[in-house]
Amino acid sequence: METLRPRRTDEIDSSVRRRDANPYWLEEATEALEWRQTDRTLDLIEKYAFRDDASLSDKRQAFLLAKHIQDGRWPSDVKLRAERAASKLSRDGDRLGFAKAERRQEVREAQSRARVEARKGKLKAMGLRGRRVEALAQLEGGPYDVVLAGPEDGFDRQAIRAVLEEVGYPSTEIDLLLERVEHIAPEPIAHLLHQSEAVRIKVALEAGGAKVRIDARELRLEEVPVGAEDPEVRHGN
Repeated sequence: METLRPRRTDEIDSSVRRRDANPYWLEEATEALEWRQTDRTLDLIEKYAFRDDASLSDKRQAFLLAKHIQDGRWPSDVKLRAERAASKLSRDGDRLGFAKAERRQEVREAQSRARVEARKGKLKAMGLRGRRVEALAQLEGGPYDVVLAGPEDGFDRQAIRAVLEEVGYPSTEIDLLLERVEHIAPEPIAHLLHQSEAVRIKVALEAGGAKVRIDARELRLEEVPVGAEDPEVRHGN
């Protein structure tokens, strides 16, 4: 009869780590931060990124998340906790690699801010103001406009209102807009969008019972974003 060998401590520790593993913790931490759940993000970082067997890549991503919280507008205790996490991760890992990752992140954020400001300028030049400029500037740019042509029978007013609020319409203007598109003429409600953004808004409005089309506007060659579709292509119902 075979004698059972007691497991060594390192084997037990390895087994526990495998059971406790979560390959999706970085995605969960990032999503939690997007929902402003900083405690959840930091909990995941401390649980998984602080481990000896955490990969350098995961540590770098966790470092960037902690730095983002540290530099953001959060309560002082949250910022202090994030600072401690970032400090520990920078000590544990490749400092040069972390510094490069942080610089790359800063460059991407600066480029994103520049794109948003450029979009704001184009939208203001079209006569848009206030909340509509702020909302549309956050969406990816391109040559497409979303045109609301009116409601179908039995449309869901609340669902349509939610989409219109997302693209910056004040609640006080939405009823007037719906009245115009139903009784007067179709009206563009989102401008200069990438194809995927335009389609997403169109589908959401149609789910609420709206009649919608996507128009492609003529852009000068230098105005077409890299990777944008041919502005001659026109989509519609």
